[in-house]
Amino acid sequence: MEMHGATTKAGGTAIKADTQSFDRTLARVLLQEVATGRYYQSPGVWTSDEAHAFDFQTGSAARECAAKLSLVNVQVVKKQEFRERQIFPLPSTIKP
Repeated sequence: MEMHGATTKAGGTAIKADTQSFDRTLARVLLQEVATGRYYQSPGVWTSDEAHAFDFQTGSAARECAAKLSLVNVQVVKKQEFRERQIFPLPSTIKP
């Protein structure tokens, strides 16, 4: 018991960082063309293989990329291991 308390106090920040890293490795944020189902890989390049898709840090970063490149008919897809995929359709016109 004492060991657990000491570990939490001494390694609280490390534990939080490890948890954030763990969350990050289990989640992917992708941009997907609605009509084709393909995923954004790089400017002008789309892939049907989500393993090759660009992994955005956040949904906001994916949205900003879509706005910057004037992409239409796209949605943000957040995939988390052990959970169902979450899909966030974006409006046709996005202001940067």
